[in-house]
Amino acid sequence: MDYCRSTSQDDQRKLSRLLDDLSCAMQEILHENLVGIYLHGSIAQNAFQWNVSDVDFLLVVQSEPSDDVKRQLLDATLRLSEVAPPKGLEWSVVTQSDCLHVSHPVPFCLHYSNAHTQRYLTSPEEYIQHMKGRDGDLAAYFAVVRHCGIVLYGKTIEDVFGPVPQDFVMDSFRENIIDDDTPNGILNRCRYEAYRQDGVMVSKIDGAYWALKHLPTDLHARIFSALKAYDN
Repeated sequence: MDYCRSTSQDDQRKLSRLLDDLSCAMQEILHENLVGIYLHGSIAQNAFQWNVSDVDFLLVVQSEPSDDVKRQLLDATLRLSEVAPPKGLEWSVVTQSDCLHVSHPVPFCLHYSNAHTQRYLTSPEEYIQHMKGRDGDLAAYFAVVRHCGIVLYGKTIEDVFGPVPQDFVMDSFRENIIDDDTPNGILNRCRYEAYRQDGVMVSKIDGAYWALKHLPTDLHARIFSALKAYDN
C-alpha cells in the first residue's frame, strides 16, 4: 500500500517494514486481548512524509492491559523507534467499548509519543501509573479512522468504531489550535475550518489547499508560509 506522499521508494520500504514489525510486536504482546490496530493521521490521509510525519495509530483492546503488559508495549515501541521516522510513533490504547460508545473526552488506558520518552525512561512505573485518563484529541482521531483509517490488524473499522458526534470532533479540533501559531497549529486551524464549514475531514496539507480556496486572501501569506515549512 502507498502510504507516503513522497515518491521515494526507500521511504516506502522503510515504512512498510516498520508497520509489519509494529503489527507483529503488538500482536505478540497483547495476544487475544488485541481487537485491532488502526492507522490514522497522515498515513491514513495519504500525506505521510518520512522527515516530518509521525506514525499515528490506535491499539484497541477488549480490556485494560496489566502494568506489565503496558511496559512491554512501551519497551517494544522504544525498540521500534530506532527505525522509525524522526518524529517517531504516537499511539493510545483504548477499549473497544469506548470506541463503540464514544464519550468526550475519550478514556484511554495508555499513551505514548516521542515527547514522553524521557519521562518514561526516568521512571517507568510512575509513567505507567499516571499515563491514563481522558484525552480530548481522541474524538477527532476516531472520526479520522471512520473516514479513512487503515486496518493494520484486526476487526473492520465498522465493527469497532461507533459514530462520533460532530460537536465532539469540533471540540477535539479546537484543542489543537488554541494559542498555537506554529506552522503545525496554522495547518490544524485550516483543517478545523474545512471541517466546520464543509464537514470534510482532510490532512494538514489538504487543509491548507482548502483554506487557500475558501478563506480570506489576507490569511494566504501565513498559510503559504506554514505549508512551505511543513511540506519541504
